[in-house]
Amino acid sequence: MSVRIIKYFFITLILSCNSYKYEEGIREYIKDTFNISTLEDIELMIILPINSCEPCVNETIHHLLQKNKDATKKIVIITGLISNRHSYQIRHLIKNGYKVVSDEKNNIIKYETNIGLPHLFKLKNGSIVSAVCLEDYNWDDF
Repeated sequence: MSVRIIKYFFITLILSCNSYKYEEGIREYIKDTFNISTLEDIELMIILPINSCEPCVNETIHHLLQKNKDATKKIVIITGLISNRHSYQIRHLIKNGYKVVSDEKNNIIKYETNIGLPHLFKLKNGSIVSAVCLEDYNWDDF
């Protein structure tokens, strides 16, 4: 095998490891549901299934409100029907500068996203570079 083929193989392998497995499904969901075609201006994206793990949702919202530096580069995507209990907290996210979009029809289940609990995505140049389930997240890393 030539050195050129081996280099090509390793470059392809490295690049494929850097992409999030469900990125395409998440992009399709965001484009179809919210008509957002690019995530270039976003550094952090939180997908918050509002009717999932109640302690996870409350903790996520609490930490977002506490650590809202440069919230303009962050988007919170809420999936599911928002209760009165959560609407107050969500209004505070918006007041603190977060871009918040809501999918009350829970269209996310139509796409291959693997989202059932709150997730945090770090983005660079519009691409997902890391994804973390917020069920057991260490918020000191935020």
